[in-house]
Amino acid sequence: MENNCNRTPCLSCAINKLTHSCNCDIEHPFEFDSLFALFDYDQKTQAIIHHIKYRGKKRFAYDLGYNFCKLIPDSLFNDIEIALPIPLHWTRQFSRGYNQAQQIGMGIIDGKNLPIHFLTDIVKRIRSTGTQTKLDKASRNKNISDAFRILKPDMIKGKRVLLFDDVVTTGATVNSCARALIQSGCASVSVCALARD
Repeated sequence: MENNCNRTPCLSCAINKLTHSCNCDIEHPFEFDSLFALFDYDQKTQAIIHHIKYRGKKRFAYDLGYNFCKLIPDSLFNDIEIALPIPLHWTRQFSRGYNQAQQIGMGIIDGKNLPIHFLTDIVKRIRSTGTQTKLDKASRNKNISDAFRILKPDMIKGKRVLLFDDVVTTGATVNSCARALIQSGCASVSVCALARD
């Protein structure tokens, strides 16, 4: 896996500018303030994430976050008060047995030894959106729209939140979750992902 030492990421959306282009210099089209990704989503990271999601490698997800957290700049965590994983729908979590974004996030928080509250009961995915892998950007946005509900808005009101996810492709999922958080009174949202496509 190639890390950020070999990437030229956009500081807002984490697109690798050596391989893709974005419009963040003109307009940042997301609800979240910034996105940091440890790796590009290539064949190696695809294989690793496949094992994490479909081969029961729960501990591997935690270990990836823990061992590679040193590549994440400390500035990402400035003023962050609460960390949250992107939730799975209960049917997906039941069949998988765990949430890979939660495992990655816990590994990063533990590896960085951060005094940040890691909470898993704030956001609920209220619709089973299925896999977004084969959908285009417009279809992804429509599919994930209004898929999240904030269960405890008082816990995040006025807070700076960091969201964790495994892979960000178009940003539709993290953006939808960030929108729900902002609409519930969250002060700001940043995103940390294992990989960015």
